[in-house]
Amino acid sequence: MRKALWVLLGVVAIAVIGWSAVWFIGRPEAEKTIRQSLSNLGGQGVEVTFADLDIAGFPFAYQANFTDLTARIADQELEAQFPSASGAVAISDTSTTILTFPDHFTVADLSAGGERFEVESDGLEARITRLQGDALGYALSAKRIAVDPRDAAARSYGLFSYTNPQVSGTLSRDRAAQNGLLDVTFAADSLNTEVNVEGRAPDQVQKFAIAADALKGSIHGDEDAIRMKIDAASLIATAPAPSPTDYRFKDLDLALEVLPDGKLDLAELIAAQDFASGLDALINVPIRAVKAGGTLDLDLNIGPGSTRIFPGEADTGISALDLAYAGGSSTLDVRQDKVELRSTANAIDFSAVLPDAVRKGQIGTATTTLFFPALASSALQESKIQYNISDLVLDDETWAALDPQNAIDRKPGAFTTDISMNIFLHEDLLVETGQELDTTASPMSVESFEINDFTIDLLELFAQADGTVDLNSGKSAPEGWVEVTMKDWQQFLQNVQTLQFVDPMFIGIANVWIGGVAVPSADGLASVIRFDFKDGSLLINGKPFEQIK
Repeated sequence: MRKALWVLLGVVAIAVIGWSAVWFIGRPEAEKTIRQSLSNLGGQGVEVTFADLDIAGFPFAYQANFTDLTARIADQELEAQFPSASGAVAISDTSTTILTFPDHFTVADLSAGGERFEVESDGLEARITRLQGDALGYALSAKRIAVDPRDAAARSYGLFSYTNPQVSGTLSRDRAAQNGLLDVTFAADSLNTEVNVEGRAPDQVQKFAIAADALKGSIHGDEDAIRMKIDAASLIATAPAPSPTDYRFKDLDLALEVLPDGKLDLAELIAAQDFASGLDALINVPIRAVKAGGTLDLDLNIGPGSTRIFPGEADTGISALDLAYAGGSSTLDVRQDKVELRSTANAIDFSAVLPDAVRKGQIGTATTTLFFPALASSALQESKIQYNISDLVLDDETWAALDPQNAIDRKPGAFTTDISMNIFLHEDLLVETGQELDTTASPMSVESFEINDFTIDLLELFAQADGTVDLNSGKSAPEGWVEVTMKDWQQFLQNVQTLQFVDPMFIGIANVWIGGVAVPSADGLASVIRFDFKDGSLLINGKPFEQIK
């Protein structure tokens, strides 16, 4: 028994000594792995430096304790400073380094003279994996990240910027890059931030507060395609004055696909991007792919949502406009020579808040199609705008308040417009982040337009218009014609007056003016007003406008 005990102790001692030898022999390799992993981040646009490194963790792992670690993203001019950090490498797998960061650290915005702001985090961790050669895979995760709103600087990406981000729950971002390929996944239980959408002029900025729940997504890029998918259980965007709005969506589902056409090495383009810059690369890679002849397709589907718009009582008499819809979808088709957007919203309930009442109704379906050229040209290019509203109705309570005698036909209304335009596009619609824009001139000018369809079927009025107008034919005035055909326009004006939609004085003026210029249609069933723009003059049904006034 005693002999067996001594044998057991001897085996344990040999194992301990052997394991210790393994740990100490592997220590230089672990330190090399840690230093090499941080050094290789330089190829990803992140420069990491530290004052001191101590390797500990005996006997089960290698733990690197850093003092005064600094990570700098050069192209974004951001520098994060950590008073301490630790990195761990398992003895069984020295290809992976796990970095753990403190709960409090500072970030300096070098573009703003080194302005610093405080960042709080919970469980912030980075995992760096050495792939083939110098390629790296990395994952960043945290339970919560918040930026001190008093000192936070907005980060700008072209027309977009964000500030004061706060992410809670479990946030993760993974990336594996090998041979120029891209594979990123991200997830967050919740996200709160502020986003600024800039106009062409420096003072044209719309601010939004963004909140999302159960946000997740992925981005994959290889030699064949870039594919991105983003899902959110809910998304809320609110904007303050001067244009206060409130957008709420459920079950948001977005998919993006970029395909080159063989003229572009997509893998090379991806490899050339510094993805530490985030949205810069996310925006610029697809734009450059499309400009080289590729395609971009975006599909967006949303579940039930709502929007509140505050037009301002002083201008419209409406203090708030609430919209709620059952769901909708949008598709964006981008080619080298065109941008086409199609969107649909279903079962839209609207509520207009007036000073002394609330008016409610519903729109069955609203569809929009926009077609524009993508690249600037000195030659004329075609564009198109189509919009359609069907099954427009007011609710029973609103009808009872506005038309208690039931004098108005309450059939659903509809509106359709289809207009083609010839335009000069002075600047590309596909703008890369950081690209300079001329804010002193309009990016587009309309040379001519053609009314393919313009139909109103509302409150017993049925009106149609067609025509074509050349707005800038080298002369001082437009040339062309527009013809409007109306049925039951007098009853329409009477209905509008009954509903108190406009000032009664305007109704009287419209009655006199239309009655004085309109002529019967060929079949005698409608009234026609034709506008002719010719030689600098406006003719209405053949009479000079000056005589009609």
